[in-house]
Amino acid sequence: MASGVDNPNPATLSVGRLEPRALTDRVSATRWGTWGLLVLGCLYALVDLASVRTNNMLPQTLRPATGLGHLSGFLGFAHFRLSDLVASVLIVLIGLLYVLLLTKAKLSVRPLLLTVGVALAFTFLAPTLFSTDVFGYQAYSTMFLKYGVSPYTHGPYPTMLQDPLYPYLGATWIKTPTEYGQIFTILSLPTRFLDAAWSVLYFKGLDLLAMVVTLGAIWKLVPSFFPDASPSVVRERQLRGVAAYALNPLVLLYGLGGGHNDLLAVAVMCVGIYYCRARGQIRGGPLLLSAPAIKLTTAVALPFVLADDLRRGRRGLLKALAVTLVVLLVLGLAVFGVALVHLPTTLAQAQSESVGWTLPGTLERIPHLRGLAQPVGIVEAALFLGLSVRLLLNVWKGRSDWLVASTWCTFFLLVLSSGTLPWYFSWLAAPLAIIQDRRLERWGLLLGAWMLVSVVLDYIPSTAL
Repeated sequence: MASGVDNPNPATLSVGRLEPRALTDRVSATRWGTWGLLVLGCLYALVDLASVRTNNMLPQTLRPATGLGHLSGFLGFAHFRLSDLVASVLIVLIGLLYVLLLTKAKLSVRPLLLTVGVALAFTFLAPTLFSTDVFGYQAYSTMFLKYGVSPYTHGPYPTMLQDPLYPYLGATWIKTPTEYGQIFTILSLPTRFLDAAWSVLYFKGLDLLAMVVTLGAIWKLVPSFFPDASPSVVRERQLRGVAAYALNPLVLLYGLGGGHNDLLAVAVMCVGIYYCRARGQIRGGPLLLSAPAIKLTTAVALPFVLADDLRRGRRGLLKALAVTLVVLLVLGLAVFGVALVHLPTTLAQAQSESVGWTLPGTLERIPHLRGLAQPVGIVEAALFLGLSVRLLLNVWKGRSDWLVASTWCTFFLLVLSSGTLPWYFSWLAAPLAIIQDRRLERWGLLLGAWMLVSVVLDYIPSTAL
């Protein structure tokens, strides 16, 4: 991402020494950045308000939107809808964000804070769910506490067939046990005592807190990748990092809007990264290992930070990870018993049944090519393994920063996975906002745009295609 500052040492300049043309350009860049952010904030507020009446922004179990009732929350007064304009508005959102990130638009602290605050507040309050996952989280806790059935061995069906929550559940995963780690499942337990609407706010509240923590970690970590840059350049990069994560519709609308636990896992991962780089890897390692106990895919950074530590002849991180692993296993077994050992099998099953806008997922949608999906998936898995090993070797030999290498690995995971969903982009968006690797940044932004465009194709009426 361009820093938006052309002078190699902007900190030495003052307004009085700028040429008239340079001063005009700087003022124009500031105005463009400010107005661009304010438009983004207004668009997010519009989208969130419209979600109360727009079917395309709700999962099938909550349609028609006019029947939301108390699930419309604090925005039930909104009486307009976007309908077939959802796809266009989402593309405009990500397009405007990318223009701000990739041009010389100068971002300022106050407009950015205002825009992020408005976007977070409206998305938290709006029923912008897009999927039924958040009801599944509550279903697993209800099964465990109300019906005495382990969520690690059974899906909601048929245990919850007569439960008031059952109509909200999506049909895809009703027979599948939970694929989430013990920390998140424990955090989900209080929703057993809440109705569906308050449960949604509970999970979105966790995500809201997680986003704030992640943004703080991004702000703190960015300077470590720009040690020789002037304060103004570092500040501009920090602002762009915050905007890149907080204002991306894949993270904000799909992640926070849907109450997905990915944002919580990413927050723990980012705090772990911060401690690894600022306070020592022994302190950060346990947090990096705790993130997969929320959602497994955030474990990508672990082998890279461990390889970097072992390369330096240290063993402290390895010992800290071993102790943390024992603590997590004891915690899971104490709460959920031996049923926890079924988690790896469930993860493999869920991954094989996931169908996203990847090459295997696309082949699955085409009847005549469906037979190619499995062999293509195997080839992609082998390719991912080979690329991961190469990245690890680069870290081991000191050729690459471990965070940059793990971010590349996350990128390949999303590209080569058999199934991806929009909010999965949060796994990549957070480290991408921190590191300094222009090639990876551009490929990551391109991947985010492709993921969003692929998803919004479903919102366009077939008669328009």
